[in-house]
Amino acid sequence: DAFRRYLVPGPPTSSIRTPGFENLLFLNTFSQPQTQNPSGTLRVAHFHRALRPAPDVLAAAAAAAPKKPYGAVHLRLEKDLDEYRAFKRARLGAKTTFDEMENTASLRACAQGVERLFVAVAVDEVSNAEDKAYLAQKRGPFDSALAFHGGNLSARFGAAALVVGAMIDMEICADAAYFVGYAGLSTFDRALVDVRATRDQWTAGLAVPGNCTFTIRRGDVGKPAGAPSGVHVHHFTSLP
Repeated sequence: DAFRRYLVPGPPTSSIRTPGFENLLFLNTFSQPQTQNPSGTLRVAHFHRALRPAPDVLAAAAAAAPKKPYGAVHLRLEKDLDEYRAFKRARLGAKTTFDEMENTASLRACAQGVERLFVAVAVDEVSNAEDKAYLAQKRGPFDSALAFHGGNLSARFGAAALVVGAMIDMEICADAAYFVGYAGLSTFDRALVDVRATRDQWTAGLAVPGNCTFTIRRGDVGKPAGAPSGVHVHHFTSLP
């Protein structure tokens, strides 16, 4: 209830007659066969449009965003992961993520001329010493300058500050020249793949992912030819 007023209320749209479709569109929507067609794509687009934040949250996001063009990366480094054994085992540190970004040719191409990298992370909740040191350097892959959203959100948004902070990060990441997430670990990143694929798409055409949308992956599925086994950066050139 504390943050309900920061979301614009209302159904996704009254013109799409698809009873019950909202039950399919919470997480990783493009993994659902029902959305892998033009009308399904449109439903996903309107679903995310219905969740558009209220104007004061959008204003806070605009104020926090770096000057365009900028890249964005979501680093899931917060200490709450320590409470979940599987998540803690799957996490990747800032160094590994930045190294993999540097070694991905298609991402390097996306980063040409992009001097700033927005980092979506709750810096105050990062306890790992190596991660804290990397973030403190304020330099990222491709010699980018790291940027974080700061300010005291609690003073403005009260009990909703943590959720509003995530909404601000999502808006900034959605508008980035390139985005790198870790969809296997974070539902935030799964949603961003969908948002970046359907943003401004209000016609019944099959969505294609934003040309510069990436995710960290473990294992060999989808890894570039010739790349070593293990962690790699996957470039979304098709969905899901």
